[in-house]
Amino acid sequence: MAEGALARSGLGLGDVDYLCGIHMKRSMHDAIVRELGIGRAAYLEDTGHMSGVDPLFALDRAVRAGDVTAGDVVLLLAAGTGYTWAASVVRWGA
Repeated sequence: MAEGALARSGLGLGDVDYLCGIHMKRSMHDAIVRELGIGRAAYLEDTGHMSGVDPLFALDRAVRAGDVTAGDVVLLLAAGTGYTWAASVVRWGA
């Protein structure tokens, strides 16, 4: 799914600067980041899983902290109740 969203944006995994995904246990988060080969990623250590809002919350925090800056390509991965999931790609503006 992530690679499909990136391909539709004319990008690949190597173009991703930052990953914002759903909240999950740390070992699973680390495995996904490692598998995708993305160097910087948000981990919502102090929150519980909030369903599909997790990546948006993580993006807001990352921007406020200066971890995501103008021009960065951000991959958002979400999952909701049941068998729903989504991937979006954002090039962060100024």
